[in-house]
Amino acid sequence: MAAEVGQRGEDIAATYLENNGYGILDRNWNLHRGCELDIVAHRDGIVHIVEVKTRNDSEGISPELAINQEKIKHLVKATIAYKKQNLRSNIPCQIDSIAVILKEGNAHELRFYENICNLGTF
Repeated sequence: MAAEVGQRGEDIAATYLENNGYGILDRNWNLHRGCELDIVAHRDGIVHIVEVKTRNDSEGISPELAINQEKIKHLVKATIAYKKQNLRSNIPCQIDSIAVILKEGNAHELRFYENICNLGTF
């Protein structure tokens, strides 16, 4: 059930990004357990590592609370590995977050937080 909720949230987030001018480079890229990049996107010469957190409205828990310092540390580690394997150097990268709250039916609420961690150019 949790995997289905997460997948639905990531699909909603990817559609949102595409509708707002982002190109999707990768989804669910995995360095190892705990170091997964949900969505890797680009727009205007910047690579966006997008962490997606999804919750059901009935849970009453804000998805944003799931992104803590430990999670950011894993995202940075995975981003560095992803960039070495897949991207040229000297391209700006940043970590963004999308919180998705699933409501009844197909309704949802989406909150996009840009640049929660700026990784600069490396």
